Amino acid sequence: MSKSQCLALAAVCGGITIFCILVGWSFIGVLAMIAATIFCLVWFAKYGRDQGIARKHQAEAIDHEPKQFPRTSPGSGRLYIPSSSDQY
Repeated sequence: MSKSQCLALAAVCGGITIFCILVGWSFIGVLAMIAATIFCLVWFAKYGRDQGIARKHQAEAIDHEPKQFPRTSPGSGRLYIPSSSDQY
């Protein structure tokens, strides 16, 4: 079950909880509240897992940044670059 499905089901169960408590079906409302709580806990667990994975990959990316070399090399000042008027 994906995070979006967990969050959607938690919202639906929350709506059912409110409806059932307003109508007077307290037992069904409590069951829906328990289901909403479980879906919220699953969502938080998956969210925490994804954040940990993202932090791990971000730390690896920082450690393995490619070394940037200078744009000029020794002797490159001797190269001839024609101006735009010298092209034709």
